[in-house]
Amino acid sequence: MDDNAIAQAASDDPDNPVLTYDELQEFRPVSDAREVRLKLKLTQEAFAKRFHIPVGTLRDWEQHRTEPDTTARSLIKLISVAPDLVESVLAQDKSPQNT
Repeated sequence: MDDNAIAQAASDDPDNPVLTYDELQEFRPVSDAREVRLKLKLTQEAFAKRFHIPVGTLRDWEQHRTEPDTTARSLIKLISVAPDLVESVLAQDKSPQNT
């Protein structure tokens, strides 16, 4: 398939609308778990323990083997904005950790 055929196929696809610059600006980036962890200067193990995330799950997210679901993305966003608050709230949970 050459570039013209690819462009034609893309424009013919109803699930692939052409977006204006303003429409693209409405999209919000999803916080990446690795970026958030590095911003906090934590190892994978320390981040996982602090925020009650299984370390294997965190590794999978960071290596894009799996993607966080909606709830996990929300948690990552909360951690990026208020890590101390999230840690404090999670510390109130006395259930066993699976990290």
